[in-house]
Amino acid sequence: MGVQRIYSANGKFTLAEDSLKKYSGRFTGKMQMDFASYDKAPTEIWFFSETPNQGSGIRYDGLWTSYKTGKSKPVIWSKDLFRFANDILEEFSIGERDVEINEKYRKLGWDNFWENEEWWAASKKVTM
Repeated sequence: MGVQRIYSANGKFTLAEDSLKKYSGRFTGKMQMDFASYDKAPTEIWFFSETPNQGSGIRYDGLWTSYKTGKSKPVIWSKDLFRFANDILEEFSIGERDVEINEKYRKLGWDNFWENEEWWAASKKVTM
């Protein structure tokens, strides 16, 4: 079951929310998908190696624009955001199990995102 070929497909998307709903808007942008064909297996989304889509499978990258204000915000969603998250995040780094704090915050005393305190698991003695 060897990979015969890896392909990339891309296009544009527009997703319009119900304009009568509060805080609604329109998503516009580009999408990209990497997929592989095999000699004896079905074609499937490709999540490995360096591809135009950075190994993230399917990726949508664009803007959300408010119908009411006309202001836009960047949006991105993907099958595997971890493959390229560190390329787009300026303040933090996301790993598989933890967040890495930016050096400019570490020097101010914020050196850990997660504390291993299981406060919810503390057993209390039941009295009757």
